[in-house]
Amino acid sequence: MRFEEQELKPYSEPVSPKELQIGVVLAASALFMGSVLILLATVWMFTDAVGSYRIAGQPLSGIVNARLFAYGVLPLCFSLLGVAASVGLFGLREWARKMVIFLSVGPVTICGLLLLLRPDAIFPPDAGAKYAILAVGDLGIVVYACMFMILIPVSVWWLILFTRESVRSQFRSQKTL
Repeated sequence: MRFEEQELKPYSEPVSPKELQIGVVLAASALFMGSVLILLATVWMFTDAVGSYRIAGQPLSGIVNARLFAYGVLPLCFSLLGVAASVGLFGLREWARKMVIFLSVGPVTICGLLLLLRPDAIFPPDAGAKYAILAVGDLGIVVYACMFMILIPVSVWWLILFTRESVRSQFRSQKTL
Protein backbone atom coordinates (compact mmCIF):
# COMPACT_ATOMS: atom_id res chain seq x y z
CA MET A 1 0.00 0.00 0.00
CA ARG A 2 1.40 3.35 -0.99
CA PHE A 3 1.43 6.35 1.31
CA GLU A 4 -1.15 8.24 -0.78
CA GLU A 5 -3.59 5.34 -0.60
CA GLN A 6 -3.52 5.04 3.19
CA GLU A 7 -6.76 5.70 4.96
CA LEU A 8 -6.17 8.27 7.68
CA LYS A 9 -7.93 7.81 10.98
CA PRO A 10 -9.20 10.79 12.98
CA TYR A 11 -6.55 12.47 15.11
CA SER A 12 -3.69 10.74 13.29
CA GLU A 13 -1.37 12.51 10.94
CA PRO A 14 1.05 10.85 8.57
CA VAL A 15 4.55 10.94 9.96
CA SER A 16 7.68 10.41 7.94
CA PRO A 17 9.86 7.41 8.84
CA LYS A 18 12.65 9.81 9.82
CA GLU A 19 10.40 11.47 12.43
CA LEU A 20 9.28 8.09 13.68
CA GLN A 21 12.86 7.01 14.04
CA ILE A 22 13.62 10.15 16.09
CA GLY A 23 10.66 9.48 18.39
CA VAL A 24 11.65 5.87 18.93
CA VAL A 25 15.30 6.81 19.50
CA LEU A 26 14.30 9.49 22.02
CA ALA A 27 12.03 7.07 23.86
CA ALA A 28 14.71 4.35 23.86
CA SER A 29 17.35 6.80 25.10
CA ALA A 30 15.11 8.10 27.87
CA LEU A 31 14.22 4.55 28.88
CA PHE A 32 17.87 3.45 28.92
CA MET A 33 19.10 6.43 30.94
CA GLY A 34 16.22 6.26 33.41
CA SER A 35 16.55 2.51 33.86
CA VAL A 36 20.30 2.67 34.45
CA LEU A 37 19.81 5.52 36.93
CA ILE A 38 17.18 3.57 38.87
CA LEU A 39 19.29 0.42 38.71
CA LEU A 40 22.33 2.21 40.15
CA ALA A 41 20.27 3.96 42.83
CA THR A 42 18.66 0.67 43.88
CA VAL A 43 22.00 -1.13 44.11
CA TRP A 44 23.51 1.80 46.04
CA MET A 45 20.55 1.89 48.46
CA PHE A 46 20.74 -1.87 49.06
CA THR A 47 24.49 -1.91 49.69
CA ASP A 48 24.10 1.07 52.03
CA ALA A 49 21.35 -0.74 53.95
CA VAL A 50 23.48 -3.89 54.22
CA GLY A 51 26.38 -1.78 55.51
CA SER A 52 24.13 -0.17 58.12
CA TYR A 53 22.96 -3.58 59.33
CA ARG A 54 26.55 -4.82 59.58
CA ILE A 55 27.71 -1.74 61.49
CA ALA A 56 24.80 -2.09 63.89
CA GLY A 57 25.62 -5.79 64.38
CA GLN A 58 22.12 -6.88 63.36
CA PRO A 59 21.47 -10.01 61.32
CA LEU A 60 20.82 -9.41 57.63
CA SER A 61 17.61 -11.42 57.83
CA GLY A 62 15.97 -8.30 59.30
CA ILE A 63 16.38 -6.49 55.99
CA VAL A 64 14.11 -8.94 54.15
CA ASN A 65 10.62 -7.47 54.42
CA ALA A 66 7.91 -5.74 52.40
CA ARG A 67 9.90 -2.49 52.30
CA LEU A 68 12.80 -4.28 50.59
CA PHE A 69 10.35 -5.58 48.00
CA ALA A 70 8.82 -2.13 47.42
CA TYR A 71 12.05 -0.11 47.44
CA GLY A 72 14.48 -2.69 46.07
CA VAL A 73 13.05 -5.65 44.18
CA LEU A 74 10.35 -3.87 42.16
CA PRO A 75 12.59 -1.01 40.96
CA LEU A 76 15.39 -3.47 40.22
CA CYS A 77 13.15 -5.70 38.11
CA PHE A 78 11.53 -2.81 36.24
CA SER A 79 14.91 -1.21 35.55
CA LEU A 80 16.36 -4.46 34.20
CA LEU A 81 13.32 -4.83 31.94
CA GLY A 82 13.80 -1.20 30.88
CA VAL A 83 17.44 -1.74 29.92
CA ALA A 84 16.55 -4.84 27.90
CA ALA A 85 13.61 -3.07 26.22
CA SER A 86 15.68 -0.02 25.31
CA VAL A 87 18.28 -2.21 23.60
CA GLY A 88 15.46 -3.92 21.70
CA LEU A 89 13.95 -0.57 20.73
CA PHE A 90 17.19 0.51 19.10
CA GLY A 91 16.88 -2.62 16.95
CA LEU A 92 13.15 -2.01 16.31
CA ARG A 93 12.14 -5.34 17.84
CA GLU A 94 8.42 -6.02 18.29
CA TRP A 95 8.93 -7.65 21.71
CA ALA A 96 10.64 -4.46 22.91
CA ARG A 97 7.67 -2.34 21.79
CA LYS A 98 5.30 -4.60 23.73
CA MET A 99 7.58 -4.53 26.77
CA VAL A 100 7.62 -0.73 26.70
CA ILE A 101 3.82 -0.71 26.61
CA PHE A 102 3.87 -2.96 29.68
CA LEU A 103 6.43 -0.67 31.35
CA SER A 104 4.21 2.31 30.65
CA VAL A 105 1.32 0.69 32.52
CA GLY A 106 2.83 -1.62 35.17
CA PRO A 107 4.99 0.71 37.29
CA VAL A 108 2.41 3.52 37.25
CA THR A 109 -0.33 1.14 38.34
CA ILE A 110 1.75 -0.33 41.17
CA CYS A 111 2.95 3.08 42.30
CA GLY A 112 -0.60 4.47 42.25
CA LEU A 113 -1.98 1.51 44.18
CA LEU A 114 0.74 1.79 46.82
CA LEU A 115 0.00 5.50 47.23
CA LEU A 116 -3.73 4.89 47.37
CA LEU A 117 -3.69 1.93 49.76
CA ARG A 118 -0.62 2.90 51.82
CA PRO A 119 0.05 -0.53 53.34
CA ASP A 120 1.50 -0.37 56.86
CA ALA A 121 4.16 -2.93 55.98
CA ILE A 122 5.68 -0.52 53.44
CA PHE A 123 4.72 2.85 54.94
CA PRO A 124 4.75 2.20 58.70
CA PRO A 125 2.82 4.71 60.79
CA ASP A 126 5.05 6.66 63.17
CA ALA A 127 3.07 6.86 66.42
CA GLY A 128 5.60 9.20 68.10
CA ALA A 129 5.32 11.85 65.40
CA LYS A 130 1.54 12.03 65.28
CA TYR A 131 1.42 15.81 64.91
CA ALA A 132 4.61 16.32 62.91
CA ILE A 133 4.30 17.84 59.46
CA LEU A 134 6.82 15.48 57.87
CA ALA A 135 8.10 12.43 59.74
CA VAL A 136 10.85 10.08 58.57
CA GLY A 137 8.29 7.36 57.83
CA ASP A 138 6.55 9.75 55.44
CA LEU A 139 9.60 9.97 53.17
CA GLY A 140 8.62 6.72 51.47
CA ILE A 141 5.30 8.24 50.52
CA VAL A 142 7.06 11.35 49.21
CA VAL A 143 9.43 9.22 47.11
CA TYR A 144 6.55 7.24 45.63
CA ALA A 145 4.52 10.42 45.01
CA CYS A 146 7.44 11.99 43.14
CA MET A 147 7.95 8.83 41.11
CA PHE A 148 4.23 8.76 40.32
CA MET A 149 4.30 12.36 39.08
CA ILE A 150 7.30 11.60 36.86
CA LEU A 151 5.90 8.32 35.54
CA ILE A 152 2.49 9.64 34.46
CA PRO A 153 3.61 11.91 31.58
CA VAL A 154 6.31 9.44 30.46
CA SER A 155 3.77 6.62 30.46
CA VAL A 156 1.25 8.61 28.45
CA TRP A 157 3.99 9.55 25.95
CA TRP A 158 5.00 5.90 25.52
CA LEU A 159 1.42 4.67 25.23
CA ILE A 160 0.62 7.21 22.53
CA LEU A 161 3.89 6.66 20.66
CA PHE A 162 4.08 2.88 20.70
CA THR A 163 0.40 2.15 20.02
CA ARG A 164 0.18 4.30 16.89
CA GLU A 165 -0.33 2.27 13.75
CA SER A 166 2.55 3.95 11.94
CA VAL A 167 4.98 3.00 14.73
CA ARG A 168 3.59 -0.52 15.02
CA SER A 169 4.07 -1.06 11.29
CA GLN A 170 7.66 0.16 11.54
CA PHE A 171 8.38 -2.48 14.18
CA ARG A 172 6.60 -5.20 12.19
CA SER A 173 8.64 -4.45 9.08
CA GLN A 174 11.86 -5.37 10.89
CA LYS A 175 12.90 -9.00 11.13
CA THR A 176 12.88 -10.31 14.69
CA LEU A 177 15.12 -12.88 16.28
